[in-house]
Amino acid sequence: MLGSSVGRRLHARMELVGAVCPEISATLVASRYTPRERNLLPGWPMDLWRAYIDESYNSQAFCVGCVLAPEFIWQRFTKAWVERIALENRNSVKRGFPPISRYHATDCANLKREFREKNGWDIPRQVRLTKRLCGIFAEHHPEAIVIGGAPEDIRSISKGDVKELMYSACMKMCLLEIAGVMHRRPPGNVEIIFDRGNFTRIAMEAFTAIQKEKNNTREFDCLRSMEAKGWEECAALQAADFIAYQGMQRVDGSLKGKREIKKSLQALIGKRVPINIGYYTKQNFLDILQMKRNQDADRPLDEGVHSGLEACVGGFHPIKGRR
Repeated sequence: MLGSSVGRRLHARMELVGAVCPEISATLVASRYTPRERNLLPGWPMDLWRAYIDESYNSQAFCVGCVLAPEFIWQRFTKAWVERIALENRNSVKRGFPPISRYHATDCANLKREFREKNGWDIPRQVRLTKRLCGIFAEHHPEAIVIGGAPEDIRSISKGDVKELMYSACMKMCLLEIAGVMHRRPPGNVEIIFDRGNFTRIAMEAFTAIQKEKNNTREFDCLRSMEAKGWEECAALQAADFIAYQGMQRVDGSLKGKREIKKSLQALIGKRVPINIGYYTKQNFLDILQMKRNQDADRPLDEGVHSGLEACVGGFHPIKGRR
């Protein structure tokens, strides 16, 4: 539904609407690095970045979340994350409860499956773990991006599998925003890893559509590769799950007209973790259809198009260069 050229034009039209935290910029702050890391910034690993992507949804909202950082940041981030989960498991075993296989945001937040009360979990423990994970984000400052929308909005104007359509639209815009982040950096490349599952085919189709644009623009040269992996072989996907869930809760609230921000997201914002959360409106989807009609009729792509993506945390930054 969202073609790559159409998506780039909509991306260029993004504007901050009702932002709750406009002072949060999508910037890795050099002052957060250790002196040794600051010495490394001009060279070594800053040219290789990794992006980890996962989805989160309920009956009202569907989101794709991404965490993005240089490889050397991921080495430290993943180590801290794995150590925290291992500590939780040691505490569980000491009390006679089974360990968890991994962190899963929805299950943890709702005390389900491995996080159910009979396994030694309750609200206070869930809150403590969430605070610790927020602390890992605060220490290492990966970029966080969440793109979402209401499945009902796309259902009313398009045929097909609603979840697949939402995933495709959100994934393509997420890839555009990753490219936007990288265009504000020194030259570098991004290896993208997404959670293997029901949307694997849709994810690869989205990446292929973006890659085809390389013939027309250099904007996406930084997106080196994309592959599916599972949480069992890639712990950083659990961090993507964490961010996708935080974003989904905020998008769900925004769609319902609520401005209250959950405490966990407040913690990330308060610690100046660079996070942008935005969502498609029904008008966006209508405008995408109009853009496609304009494209087919060889008219100006944005003729009759006026909407921009809604931003409920942070702001979005159009890619500079050719359109």
